[in-house]
Order: sequence, then C-alpha cells, then structure tokens
Amino acid sequence: MNGLRGMSPLLDCVCSKGSVSWLLCGSDCVERKHYASGRMYRGRAHQCPANPCRSDSGATGFLLMSGQVPGSGRPRIADHEVLRHLARGTYGSVWLVQSVLGRCRAAKVVERRAFASSRQYEREWTGVRHFEPISRTHPGFVHILQVGRCPDDTWFYYVMELADDLRRMPVEDCSEYVPRTLRAELDRRRRLPVLECVLVARTLLLALQVLHHRGLVHRDMKPANIIYVDGVPKLADIGTVATQQHGGTSVGSVGYHPPEGSGRPAGDIFSMGRILYEMFSGVAVQELADNLPDLTPRLKNDVERRFYQIIQRSCSFDPRQRPASAGALEQELAALCEV
Repeated sequence: MNGLRGMSPLLDCVCSKGSVSWLLCGSDCVERKHYASGRMYRGRAHQCPANPCRSDSGATGFLLMSGQVPGSGRPRIADHEVLRHLARGTYGSVWLVQSVLGRCRAAKVVERRAFASSRQYEREWTGVRHFEPISRTHPGFVHILQVGRCPDDTWFYYVMELADDLRRMPVEDCSEYVPRTLRAELDRRRRLPVLECVLVARTLLLALQVLHHRGLVHRDMKPANIIYVDGVPKLADIGTVATQQHGGTSVGSVGYHPPEGSGRPAGDIFSMGRILYEMFSGVAVQELADNLPDLTPRLKNDVERRFYQIIQRSCSFDPRQRPASAGALEQELAALCEV
C-alpha cells in the first residue's frame, strides 16, 4: 500500500466512519492512513479516532473501503482497476481487475440485496472468513488475496487468483478473456480420459482433505466451481464453506447435492463422485439429477471398470457406503494409476 511504510502485509483489523477508511496491520502498534486527507497516524489498534475497530481475528488481507453500490455501476476495489464484468450469479458478480503491480485478478462482489435474508448474506461472509486463512496453504485452493466490506454493509468483495484463459492464451486482451473452469472444459471437450479424470480428482481431494481436517466443508462442489490456475484445478466459489455439522441449513446445487444434506465431509465426497461421473461419461449431471445412466455397457477395459466402481461407491445415496474420507478416495484413485 503506497505510503504505509514498514506496515505488515497481513491486515486483520479495520474501522471506518462515513467515507473515512482506516487500514490497520495485525500488530499491536500500527500505522494508519486517513484516506480522505492522506495523513498518517501511529498508535495502538484500540486508539483509532473513528469508531471502535471491527476485528476479523485470524484473517489476513481484510480491508474496508467505500465504493459504489455494485448495481449502480462498476464497484470500486481498493488498489485495483476494474477492467470489465466477467459473470453474474444469483448472489453477485465477478469482475476482471488489475492490481497496482499490473497483475490481473478476479474480484467477486456479493450483494446483500440478492439474499432473501440478512442471515443468508452473513452466511456467505462467514464462508469467506472461514476459508481465507487457509486459502494459501494448498495448491488445490483458490488463493484469496484481499477481502473488503463496504461501510454501509450492502456488499462485500474478495480478490482471488484469476483462472487461466480457456483459449490457453495469456490474459493480455481482457475483452477476449474467458475463464477456464472445469464446466467450460467439459462443455468444450464433453468428456475426459480416465487418467485426466483421476489427476484432476486427486488434486481436489487432497485439498478437500485439508479443508476437512480443519473442521470445514465446501458444500457446493460442481464443475462450475472448479477453476484452473497455471493448469492446476482448484476449489473456488468458497462462500458456502462452513463448519462441519449434522444439522443446519443445507446448501448445494441440483445433481451434486448429497441426499442427506451438505453439512458433513461425506457430502463433499458425494459431490466429488458426481463430478467424476460427469468427467468420465460426458453426461450433464445437473440436467439429469438422480437419473444417471448406467455406464457398465460402455466400459472398455479393467481400468475403466475399476474406475467406475469407485465412482459408484462415491455416489452412493448411503453415506456409509462411500469412501471413508477424501484421503481414502484419493488413495483409491492413486492405486488405480499404478495398474
């Protein structure tokens, strides 16, 4: 950040009053910049002359800033130029942005007004808070680089790694950029070879294993929520990440949502099984929901038969019949590669 000399890059506390924003580092003694006047202040976090700090304990890269309401035009993302709109979803939008260092990123803007209740909006925010601290601990996670929440609390955003271009071209002409997701890859190629299915799944399962060991679940795994960065598949769209629980609100997408609900690791394994089925078969799972065709007649060799057996167990409606964990499923797929 320009002018914040000696300041830690790990930011976890912000406070604001009106259009005044304060940026605080996580240490006890901080430098502060008054964004309206450009003046610098030093002191302890609790001595901020504006409102008491809103603390996001344990999180990194958090920033509160003022900006336009997304519905009225392009959002303002701190230290980034907003280049163009990429996609619109149920709860917000994704924008192509460029950092002050010239690096292209993706910024997801989540709007409060898109939710039926404040509780649902806060659930999305909580998902980001859960995932952000661990997002850079595994190559199978999309890296969250910055998070912000506007002062009037009508929207928040997070900046993340940009997916590869589907055309396999560097992101130079942003007007032609198309993000490479697993959904886009399947739409283009229809189905993937067994080895590629296994390699994609193993990367994601190792990431899931880390997520589950942290007591978290993704709850909305599907091809559209898996992006490629430098050719590596990564779990993305992390607003549904939550702590593991037996009950509570069940979220997810048709075709990938486990029948028992999405609060436990077994639910993520079911979703992964459905993704494996779609990669291998070329059948659009979301369109058929539970009526998936039997692939047995089209299997060509022993490897495909063993692979399909793993898929069937992972997609079992009975959680007890599925692999015991993400790590266990990954090991089964690894053994398949050794045949």
